[in-house]
Amino acid sequence: MTTCPHCKSDCVQLRHKGRKAASTVGGLAGAVGGIASAMSGLQSGPTYGPNGGTLGAMLGALAGVLVGGIVGGGVGSALGGKAGDALDEGLFDQYECTSCGRTFTP
Repeated sequence: MTTCPHCKSDCVQLRHKGRKAASTVGGLAGAVGGIASAMSGLQSGPTYGPNGGTLGAMLGALAGVLVGGIVGGGVGSALGGKAGDALDEGLFDQYECTSCGRTFTP
């Protein structure tokens, strides 16, 4: 059991500051990348698939943007979380005492 080195309390919790920050940034970057890829697909859609008509093109575009954003955001968030774990282990204090508020790494 980890205890606070300052007040000796055992009321400590993991902080995960690096994981939270990197996961958020990765998720946003992935979502933007997924949407950008879907948007570039929109430009070639009318050239290669005109048989669906206007409604088909609009529904396909909306689906592509939504799926691209969701998948890109999920992948980016997962990769960002892994990178953030490395930051947590080497750069940031890993624990915070809920009794006295101090942060520390054992």
